Amino acid sequence: GCLHAVGGVVRIVELARQDEGLTADLGLRGTRRMIRGDYVKIARAAAAADDRAYQLIRQSADYLGSTLVSIINLLDLDQIILAGPGFSLVGQIYADAAAEHLARDFWARSVHAIRVGLSGMGNDVAALGAASLVLHVQLTAQPHSGRLVAASR
Repeated sequence: GCLHAVGGVVRIVELARQDEGLTADLGLRGTRRMIRGDYVKIARAAAAADDRAYQLIRQSADYLGSTLVSIINLLDLDQIILAGPGFSLVGQIYADAAAEHLARDFWARSVHAIRVGLSGMGNDVAALGAASLVLHVQLTAQPHSGRLVAASR
């Protein structure tokens, strides 16, 4: 919840709307229904080197990087793959920030490196993963626990 509150899409749009010039230049609407559309406008501007938009995305990316350091230190992973529509336009900014934070703050950095990358599976990767889990459960033989189940009468 904290990452979402300080670096999520809604927060990025809220911060962008505080800059009247950026709001006007990008045509941000600021309504709840337009959050995704406003975020896409900000992301496109950041990708096109608008410094105001870039700074908003970079701040969010730094929050993600700090969060990933905690997760990596806890789980000792060797790679992070960023995926989903939020990363489609500005994923490299997030990946770069995460790599910088991990290179500086990961406890086991002298033991092994961590690869930070972007998914090549497109924006629907989370939905594809969820669907594959459902299929896996339905199509895979499930081991029996060995307990007898009383027949209902």
